[in-house]
Formats: sequence, C-alpha cells, structure tokens
Amino acid sequence: MTQIHVHGRGVTCSNNNRSIIRLSFPSSKLYNSDFLADLCQIDTLDQNRLSGPLPNFSGFGGLQYLDLSYNSLAGSIDSQLNSGGIPESLSSIKTLSRFAAYQNSFSGIISSGISRYLGILDLSYNKLSGLIPSDFLSSSTLQYVDLSYNSLEGPIPSNFSPSFIRLILGGNSLNSTITSLGYGILSKLIYLDLNKNSFTGFVPPQLGNFQSLALLNLAQNEFYGPLPEELGNLHQLQVVQLQSNRLTGEIPPQFSQLQKLSILNISRNSLTGSIPSEISSLGNLIRLDLRDNSFGGSIPNSIGYLKSLIELQLGNNNLSGKIPSMPSNLQIALNLSRNHLNFHINCTLTL
Repeated sequence: MTQIHVHGRGVTCSNNNRSIIRLSFPSSKLYNSDFLADLCQIDTLDQNRLSGPLPNFSGFGGLQYLDLSYNSLAGSIDSQLNSGGIPESLSSIKTLSRFAAYQNSFSGIISSGISRYLGILDLSYNKLSGLIPSDFLSSSTLQYVDLSYNSLEGPIPSNFSPSFIRLILGGNSLNSTITSLGYGILSKLIYLDLNKNSFTGFVPPQLGNFQSLALLNLAQNEFYGPLPEELGNLHQLQVVQLQSNRLTGEIPPQFSQLQKLSILNISRNSLTGSIPSEISSLGNLIRLDLRDNSFGGSIPNSIGYLKSLIELQLGNNNLSGKIPSMPSNLQIALNLSRNHLNFHINCTLTL
C-alpha cells in the first residue's frame, strides 16, 4: 500500500498502485477541491505518476475512505456540481464505506443516493437543508449517520437499515412525531441523538425495544405526556437526556432497573410526584438533574447511597422537609435552591 502526502495529508493507494482507496484531508483549511484534478486518473496510478483530469468522483472506482472534514469547502466539490452541495457522483462508488465532510459549508439538499453503499456518513455542522430523502437511511450497509447541526426539516424517514448503530440528527429543524422510528428492526442501535429539534408527541413506549441502546438524547424538543415505563427495559442504557420538553407525570418505578445509568437529565419539564426512594439502586449514577420541575415531598434518605454521584440538581421544585445526608463524592454541583426545605446547619464553635 502506498501513501502520497499532499501538504502533509494523505492519499492512500492500493497495493498495486492502481486505485485510490483513501483520501484524507481533515483540518487542511481547503477552500476548494481543484487540487483533486492533479491527483490521477484512477487507472493510471502506476509508479505514483499522478496525471490526467478528474472531473468528478465517478472515476474513483476503488475509493474506500473520503475525509474532507474541518475545512472551508463551500463551492463545487466536483465539476458536475455548482450549487455547493454534496457531490452526487459519490453515490456510484460501490467501494466507498466512509465519507466524512463535517465542519464545512456545504449547502443545498441531500441526494438520496449518497448513502447507497456507505457504512459511515458524517455531514454534521454544514448548511444542508430540505428533507431527509425517504430511502436515505435504508441502505443495508449503513451503521453510522451524523447529520447534526444543519438546517434539515420535516420528519425522520421510516425506512431504516437493520445495521444501524448510531443515528445523530440533533440541532436541525426536524419535526413531526417519532412513532415510525424503525422500532422493529433497530435492534443494534446504541446511540440515538435527536436533541434540539421540533419533534412532538409522546415519547414512544416502543423505545423500550431498542435493547442495545446506551444513549438516548431527546432533549430540547416539544415532547409531552408521561415518561414511558418501557425505558426501564433498556438494561444497557447509560445516558438519558430528556430535558427541556413538556413531559408530565411521575418518574416510573421501572427506572430503578437501569443499573448501568450514569447520567439522568429530565430537568425543565412539568414532572410531578416524589423522588422515588428506589433511585438509590442506580449505583453508577454520576449526574442526576431534576431541576425546574414540580417534584414534591421530601428528598429520600436513600439518595445518600449514591456513592458515585458528583452532581445533584434539585433546584426549583416543591420539595420540603429535612435535607438528608448527601452523597460524599459530590464535586461539581449540589443545587437545592428554590424549594421549601428545612435548612439546619449544625456547627460547633471553639472559643
């Protein structure tokens, strides 16, 4: 395998030097991609004598990896494209398994064919707009998609690859409900991040079918209704972020089954009831954020058993009664403000 470096970056060729399998130019501050025309004609890479025009990506028959991230690409990325968008010619490269172009200024709509053969796609932090095409997430090879922090709108398509491991769509203007999120086939999904959109409706109980899920982030949307007790079935869950929605009702007792949970943030909702004493069973919890709700009653004494807890946010609720002993490892924050708690400070003065 041969590597050719362009301004410190890499072009990796196949063992016989007859096809490019990897183009990687992250953080190169590229303002255009005209240099690609100087690389080679894919079938004339002998002895690394790079020559011939490269009008678009349709000639990169052996390309496996393309990384253009952290640049300033905003113009055409091949001669067929003048809108500043993602090149549709990439969809013809059957060998391309990873395409990353995050942190650029690509604009326009997403071509449905781009993800056809990919396993990993990261187009986050660009200026892409419009709808996500209906078949965009359905390729059987697709495992990882990050389209976060663009200007995408509309619903999430209902057709999904059964191979999905990570789906990250936060920071867009996506809307509608998430009731058709492929609950029957996404058994491998580990990471689901839909934060900072305009999704609405109930948090679907079907999320409890994602048995591999480790992170669930639905924060800063417009979800309403109760916390589904089915989330307690997700025994691999480590992070739950549902803050800044319009959720109501109580914390389901089934949440005490989330033995691997390290972060629970359900702040800035309209949740009521008491803090369940069973919360002490969450021995791996390091951050618990329940502030800005309407929780009442007393703080359970069992909260002191959360020995791993380093942050506890209970401010702006309706909590009352005595303050129990707090976890000994609190380091980041203890917020009990704007409640109805009895503060007793015991101290001994030596004169």
